[in-house]
Amino acid sequence: MPQQIFAHVVMRSWCLASLLFPCSGLDLFEFSKQNGQQDISTPRQRSKLAAGFATQKLPIEKHAMTAKGRIPDWLKGTLYRNVPNTYEAGEDEAWAWVDALASIHSLDFNGSAIVQHQAKDLETRSFKSAKKNGRFNFNGYMTPKHGGKRPTGGHLPFPCSSSHSTAPCKPDPMLGNSESTTSESHPDPVVDILGFAMDPNVDIQKFTRKDGTEMLLALTDQTLYTSFDSKTLSTIDEGPCTWQDCKGPFSELNAAKAVSAAHWKYDFETGEHFNFAGYFNPVLGDGYKMIKYVDGDPEFKRVFGPEFKVRKDSHLSFVHSFHLTQNYMILQQPPAFYSMKDIVSKPAFNASYYDADVPTEWHVLERSTGKKVAHFDAAKVRWTGRRLTGQTYFRQEGVPGSIFHSHTVNAFENADGSITMDFIGWPDMAIFYGIGLELMVDNPRDYQETWEPARLTRCTINASDDGSCDCEILVDKNFGLPNFNVERFQSKPYNFVYGTSIADKMTSDFVDQLVKVDISKREIVHIWSEANCFVTEPVFIANPAGSHEDDGVIISIIYDAARGTSFTLILDSADFSELARADVGYAIQPHYHGRFCKHYGDRGCVGS
Repeated sequence: MPQQIFAHVVMRSWCLASLLFPCSGLDLFEFSKQNGQQDISTPRQRSKLAAGFATQKLPIEKHAMTAKGRIPDWLKGTLYRNVPNTYEAGEDEAWAWVDALASIHSLDFNGSAIVQHQAKDLETRSFKSAKKNGRFNFNGYMTPKHGGKRPTGGHLPFPCSSSHSTAPCKPDPMLGNSESTTSESHPDPVVDILGFAMDPNVDIQKFTRKDGTEMLLALTDQTLYTSFDSKTLSTIDEGPCTWQDCKGPFSELNAAKAVSAAHWKYDFETGEHFNFAGYFNPVLGDGYKMIKYVDGDPEFKRVFGPEFKVRKDSHLSFVHSFHLTQNYMILQQPPAFYSMKDIVSKPAFNASYYDADVPTEWHVLERSTGKKVAHFDAAKVRWTGRRLTGQTYFRQEGVPGSIFHSHTVNAFENADGSITMDFIGWPDMAIFYGIGLELMVDNPRDYQETWEPARLTRCTINASDDGSCDCEILVDKNFGLPNFNVERFQSKPYNFVYGTSIADKMTSDFVDQLVKVDISKREIVHIWSEANCFVTEPVFIANPAGSHEDDGVIISIIYDAARGTSFTLILDSADFSELARADVGYAIQPHYHGRFCKHYGDRGCVGS
């Protein structure tokens, strides 16, 4: 999850009036009573994972581990993980998981029992500013500039309902921040003076130059990039933009002004990488452009498609991931909108809102040109079985087609011209309230109320009918951080999805299960869990000699809360039997994404 571009969350027990978002004045308890719900706030118990949200002293020099079990002899490559690490700078503390500054971990596999691990901080402009000044001189997602100690106690109520269903009430932490002054010691022209955080701490993507040089870039939900060395993990280009097409005067501003997806999509058959850039324009209207890079480009430049505008009276949305088929790139736009008025000066949760009365939209672009060729929305959605949308603890009833998504999984074109898209769906963007550390650390029960609603969801759009779309919850259990056999089944019909889940929202402090879904059966067919252990994104790596979709392994970094250290787990992806595990000897903190880059075949990278 990005630190700069997420939704608003509430920070106190009461609503404050806002010119943009009217509040009803109800706290959670009153809102719950009036809507027939129970107050979900429970007696507070500190998370078992609390020690995981702390700074790890880096660097960790490369060291060897001996795995227990048997690692397949074909498993040769490097697993890279983008791990939020720096949780404090002097007296300032990160208020949210997504605001800790990035580090890179790598684990090298050579087909034997020996696994090598190392880690380094990613020396971004924000990291350098924090180290020099001993402060966070910039706004993060939830962390205000010079925010001091993070709020503690874990008794934040959920946001009250607005009189309309467009947004919850959310006090502005900037109102109580009397110390929002620019540091004078080591000013950075963008980070310190303009207050833009520049720290891609979410994902990783590999791009290849014409001469074969492999460029590993750290990513977030803006057009901000930092490159690092694949072997030493040392930072090569601090960014904010490593591409040749954005070098030169004002490159920092040009890079920082656009939103994007933290997840690029790569076509293993054509060597094309896809993403988008979203541009704020309060005069002519906000708009999006497709971005494409083809491996081997002689100048390491991206190509931008034509801009298309959002609908009248709409805005840019938070879009963490999009869809890719053989002919189209589909930008799924949820009603999670940015407020241009606030985003230039405040933490991101004070600069966005969720409008449950607006249906989700799909913008269909030609991959070859970036031209928008079709538009659909979920206004006439037909739900098969239980619908994902509806009343939540955050708002009253919205429209059935108001769907938020975090991650897309896969998408493909059907013979009848329809397009099927799988993604992690939510009834609203509550999770961006929940990942504040006051809940994640001090009250995991309320945090789980924001995480548990995530479901593996499928929607199909069809240009030949009356504008309706069909949506379905594929498995009615918490599901997140998805992976599949992307190398062989991207943009094609497929059957198996791997992800994370929770055993029970009343007892689980964080994701504590790895799961495998059989789509044809609409059920979870395998689960891995272990007492006091918390999981991270499962990465599927296909057996190069395999003939079945699920022939390969799953790798996940597991945090053992009882020991305070992590281990690397390798499962047979067919039956989830444990093949091997290797104790890292250090804590690898909770994190989001990364890649496994093969040292064989096409040397491609697989992952989210």
